[in-house]
Amino acid sequence: DLEGPSERLSDRFIKVGSVSQEDGGDEICFSKTDYSNSGNVVRLRSKMKFNDHFSLPAPSNTVRFEKNDVTVYCMSGGTQIQVEDHGERSFLTRQVSDSSVGLTMLRFWYALVAFVMMGLLLAFTVQLLFNIFVSVMINSGLTQVGNGHPLNIIALLLSLPIWILGLSGAMSVATAFLVDTWRGNKFVKMFLDTKRVWVDWISFLIFLGIPVLTMIITLFARAKFWSITTMVWVSLAFAYYGFYAIAIIYYEVRACFELIRHVPNYQKRGKTTWPWMVLASIEFRLNSRFCGVERYHYLEKGHLSSQFSNNGSFETEDDVDKGKPKISLWSRFTMIKLWEKYGWFTKLEKPKRRFNIEEVEGGRPVVTSSTWELERFFLRNNNVQYATVISGPGALAQQQVRSSCVCTIVAMLLVFLLIASFVFYLGNMVLLVLITLLAFLLVTVIPRSIRLYKIAKFYNNAKEEIEAIKKEDKMTGKSTAFVEIVEKWEVNKINPKVGWFIFAGDFVFFFLIPLISLFVVKSTPTALIFLLVSFVSYVRYYLNPSHLIQSLGKLDEYMDDPNDEGEFGDWRDHHRVSFILKHITKGKNRDTWRRFFATFIFIFLVLFIAAWIQGVSEGMSVDSLDNSKGNYYWPRQEGVSYPTCNLEDAIFKETGLMDYTYMAYASSFEPDAMKDVLDTWFGENVARSRQDVIDEFKSQADDVVAKSPVTYRLLEFPSNDTSIRPDFYVVTIRGTSNIVDMISNLQLWTSATFVQVLRAIVPFGSILDTVYTEFIGAWTFIETPELKKIEVYKSTTEFVNWLREEKNYTNIHLTGHSLGGGIAMISGVQTKTPAYALSGPNAMLGRKTYDPPLDLDLIDQYSFNIVPDRDMIPRIDLVAHNSQGIRCLAPTYQPWACHRATRSLCEIMYRCGSEGRPIFCNCVLDYDYPEPARQFVDTSFREYCEEAKENGK
Repeated sequence: DLEGPSERLSDRFIKVGSVSQEDGGDEICFSKTDYSNSGNVVRLRSKMKFNDHFSLPAPSNTVRFEKNDVTVYCMSGGTQIQVEDHGERSFLTRQVSDSSVGLTMLRFWYALVAFVMMGLLLAFTVQLLFNIFVSVMINSGLTQVGNGHPLNIIALLLSLPIWILGLSGAMSVATAFLVDTWRGNKFVKMFLDTKRVWVDWISFLIFLGIPVLTMIITLFARAKFWSITTMVWVSLAFAYYGFYAIAIIYYEVRACFELIRHVPNYQKRGKTTWPWMVLASIEFRLNSRFCGVERYHYLEKGHLSSQFSNNGSFETEDDVDKGKPKISLWSRFTMIKLWEKYGWFTKLEKPKRRFNIEEVEGGRPVVTSSTWELERFFLRNNNVQYATVISGPGALAQQQVRSSCVCTIVAMLLVFLLIASFVFYLGNMVLLVLITLLAFLLVTVIPRSIRLYKIAKFYNNAKEEIEAIKKEDKMTGKSTAFVEIVEKWEVNKINPKVGWFIFAGDFVFFFLIPLISLFVVKSTPTALIFLLVSFVSYVRYYLNPSHLIQSLGKLDEYMDDPNDEGEFGDWRDHHRVSFILKHITKGKNRDTWRRFFATFIFIFLVLFIAAWIQGVSEGMSVDSLDNSKGNYYWPRQEGVSYPTCNLEDAIFKETGLMDYTYMAYASSFEPDAMKDVLDTWFGENVARSRQDVIDEFKSQADDVVAKSPVTYRLLEFPSNDTSIRPDFYVVTIRGTSNIVDMISNLQLWTSATFVQVLRAIVPFGSILDTVYTEFIGAWTFIETPELKKIEVYKSTTEFVNWLREEKNYTNIHLTGHSLGGGIAMISGVQTKTPAYALSGPNAMLGRKTYDPPLDLDLIDQYSFNIVPDRDMIPRIDLVAHNSQGIRCLAPTYQPWACHRATRSLCEIMYRCGSEGRPIFCNCVLDYDYPEPARQFVDTSFREYCEEAKENGK
């Protein structure tokens, strides 16, 4: 039943499947003469005693079963490794699974709730960061709202390091919480080992008991049982996560205080009070962060007679050629003689080794002929130091080594070409392709190629020596491996006074000034969150055991809690700290989340700089308009056309859908061009732009509304007889035309977008729509007064209300494209005014974030959205019931082409029939629609358009 047969790598080291057992001294002794391997049976010369390493997920237990002693190792996923003593120096190792379908489904549900909690937390953190960025934009003067100050910009930008550190830490803890939930809360049980039963009961009540009880009560009460139940479910998961995070911080600080007592330089002081230990830990952390370090990365041969020596280092040859060390720019800076002269840095008499977490644990992955996989080398974790067996039992075959090298080269080449082809496919932008490929070369190809070259060079130089080693290992029964070793050596130390000066500067510039700035801009909720994030970040950064363990090089000798008298007390203490360091503090999850938030910040900074350079545009000129002057037409296409081609409440019912589409497009033109734009489409003086009414409104409105970044036009369709039909008015709102508009888009729909992705990932995610809506709505508490001022929909909502109350306009409609369409639907629902959007983002999940919130029934009653194929923008948030999907004939390698208003207009005119409206030349020349039929002229449509293009019309 084992996943693989056991392998004897030496006379003292045995690997059984994925579980290893190592010589612990006189207690275990493997003898070559007494060793035999028959199936999965291992015969030993003396009685074995199994010692549990703290890297195991749980301590072993030895039980008496059918007259034999069985040592049970509980692995993850309900798997057990059982080593059964048959007597007479015979042991049987087997793999047993105690999982069931019901238990797996229950754990899956627990993990699903934890995953939803984690996704909501991520959406909240991104929205929090984005609010800070918008505050930066406001203070820069780009939005024309508020009295921005450059000092506030600097202060807000200075807060970013702590935000990245704190939020990435919160997400790495959430990731560990999710994994632990799937594994049955094994790590939570380490918190309360003496009350493990209570931990299981608490998990049961949080993830199943209380929510089910809530459902039962609400069903009897005939309330909204599912909405209430899911809210309780996710809220309890958040509370459980909070307990999990507090426990991790507690054990990090506790381990730090335990280890600081054993640091030689601080042990001599003899002080053990907690204030002193806090100061000592901060001082030690500062030295660890700012001292000069030399880094060696090399390959070396070593025997697996003992995997690690007592100091945690792999046993290699004494005369190791480590090559030249790699020294960072900061380390070179600290080595300048001038600093040593002034006493800022002091050179160590003997370099001091800095260990990594894997060395402290005393184990590393061993690659043998049976554990080898083709893709493993390319996809390996670069932070893990592997030992690859090259001779003796379990040695890799030459074909396996060559295959790994060839696979790595082929994989890098394929990824390289895939990225190039994908970027080229999307836009045919040569510069972007070159930049992307250059970044991939620098980040991936070159480092991996250097690594591969070192391995190939090592094999080539040691070819003759390896053959001699193989002969020797064949006689001795040992295995030899080449080991990838990364060593760091501290070569100097920082003066404590200099370190404390740096700490004071860090505290003032990255914490105190940003905190004061957040209070100055009246962002009290964000300031309080920043205060909490800063406190936790500083505690976890300076009172963390990782830098102490890396200096001491050991864990088991220093983590001995005399108050923990349980059966597995010492093992539990070591396992807790090891788990926290490996999976949270120094784990790959933390680095991944840091990269995520750093990338997010980088993208926004690029957008901010672009917005600063570009500024705000007024719109297109009339030269951008190109049409056929009504001499050509498209008849309505045969078969079933779009059912909304004719709109009953439009000014012209037969052309209602295309009219609203055109008016949405017309909002992007300059005010002076609006007369020609309207006359071209509707005819002479049928419609007119009332910029005077907009100016009158802005003159009476407050500065916030008057200076709102949103741009809109008021179109008037005068009635010949107001007793039959009152004047018809359309407020058309401009879409995204610059970077500032894009940032406005992101401000309104960032949370909804992230939650929508979460909804798509979670199985049956739609059943939690109430949870998503409530949580997104609750996040509005972090908005500052300045953020609320630039919520662009408020200006249009107030304008529509002003038209009704002050101008007595009754027959009002709204329309807009892209951002303008989304704003039109929000204002339409808030004012109960029909709104027709073209490719507008929706407002279903985020409906409670607006002021006032949107009613779900009113969204269906007053909003309508035109959704082109493959257009991502109108698929932001959930599409409401009233919508019309239309085709998009753009090539698939042009994903943004379907978002163009003119392309959508051409599609609607072609399917519904032009009905006397002018057809644009780009419908045929650029978008490849069939030529329309001609009337009153002899020239074909294409000839007319080409002639007009030559004449510059």
